[in-house]
Amino acid sequence: MPNPLGFLKECYRVLRNGGVIYLAIPDKNFTFDKDRERTRLEHIIKDFRDNAINVDEEHLIDFLKFAARIKIPDSKEERTSIFNKELNRSIHVHVWTWRDCVEFIRFLMANEEFIVELCEMYLPGSKKIEVIFILRKLNNISVDKAIIHFDSNLEILMEREMT
Repeated sequence: MPNPLGFLKECYRVLRNGGVIYLAIPDKNFTFDKDRERTRLEHIIKDFRDNAINVDEEHLIDFLKFAARIKIPDSKEERTSIFNKELNRSIHVHVWTWRDCVEFIRFLMANEEFIVELCEMYLPGSKKIEVIFILRKLNNISVDKAIIHFDSNLEILMEREMT
């Protein structure tokens, strides 16, 4: 998914008030992405502002080299063949830790009127490779109050998950 913030914003747009978004996002530390650099929030924001819709060559090469462990050939024809094969699969365009995921949800809340309640969260661990968030759309609360509530629930859920 080249534009995860755009995807989440669209999910929010079509969701009725009180509706639920279930997110299961792989944590790079528990997947084949462990050797890849984390995708920083600034990068995700740029893809969002640019309305990225395609997987670009930079993302594809990063995935191929560090996750799929495929050597990038010098020949343009071989590169094109490998790129097309991989683009027909589902690849991780961006990679994060669960803390990064919290950061971009908070970014949407603070900057894009993505007003949600954090209902549940499960952290990755020995048997799970992804963080799971259950978010409920709210429309009768201010952004500031929603963020305070989100942070409070996050603290409670983190404490539970860390013990």
